[in-house]
Amino acid sequence: MPFTDVISADNWDAGYDHSLIVTGNPHVIDILDLTTRSHTSLTDIGSNTHTQLDSHLSDNSQAHSDYLINNGDDSTSGTLTAAGFATAGTITSGNITILSPTPILVFQDSDSLGAASVGFIEWRDSGGGRAGFLGNSSSGNDDLLWKNEQGGNIGIQTTGAGEVLIGDGTNDARIGATGDLVFTGGGGLPFGSFWGNDIGFVAAGGTGTFFEIVDANITVGQTHLTTFQNTKEIAVTHAGMYRVDWSMSVKATGANKHIVGGIGVDAAGSGSLTIQNDGRQHAVSVGNAEFGLSGHAVLDLSANSEVGLMATNESGSSNITVEHVNLVVEMVGGT
Repeated sequence: MPFTDVISADNWDAGYDHSLIVTGNPHVIDILDLTTRSHTSLTDIGSNTHTQLDSHLSDNSQAHSDYLINNGDDSTSGTLTAAGFATAGTITSGNITILSPTPILVFQDSDSLGAASVGFIEWRDSGGGRAGFLGNSSSGNDDLLWKNEQGGNIGIQTTGAGEVLIGDGTNDARIGATGDLVFTGGGGLPFGSFWGNDIGFVAAGGTGTFFEIVDANITVGQTHLTTFQNTKEIAVTHAGMYRVDWSMSVKATGANKHIVGGIGVDAAGSGSLTIQNDGRQHAVSVGNAEFGLSGHAVLDLSANSEVGLMATNESGSSNITVEHVNLVVEMVGGT
């Protein structure tokens, strides 16, 4: 008959070696309390099967305390090292949160020291192409560059000279360590100018009638984000507050003529100027002698506004002649 032998934990003497030898007919052997008994190497195995233990421990010569393997929430301290990433590798993850009273994320160059070191954070598109980066622009300097490389946008960079640089590396605005603002290349605020010497423009006299000063001998000066057009005016590209400085030399037919000069603006961009109250200047003629007029104004201009010069004789019907003109338009603020 089958023989059943029960060996309980209570009768097990851990101080001695034990052997259980069963011969003969098949026997059913029930070792009680093994799942809860403490052992030196495996403590309270519980319901863990051999398969579970093997998958957890297999091929790991490293101590368990060196690894954090879980799909839940864990806390650890010290250094978490992924041996496969010692030289290069990829960690794929979703959102990562670094929660600390003093959070620090360190990217360390493993090869170079000081100014020769280089490192950056890179953003890639779904195809693996670099969309942008934040970091050293190149080794051997301490510049820091933040750049979008696929959107056609310019970069923001700090330089070793303590500057903040905004631009494409050729056309830039630079803010110095002491707050100075300078431009390089084609960078700068919008401005435009024109001039004319001995143009001989003649305006028919007429009380209160302002004439646009137009002449083929009026020449463009310097422009940036503005356009010289119609041999008489500067058109601005962007809306804003613009300082306008102007001058002209005139002479009248006859003495004691009240001559007025000023700034003309066409906000609609249609090419027809309207005299402005701000910046007007006047003088009284002495015989046929040539004399000068000049003025200044800050005008709120819309995009595509046109700015030119105008003059009139307010004293009667005699003609006036304009010999020299100068106009400068420059942005000083937003509208």
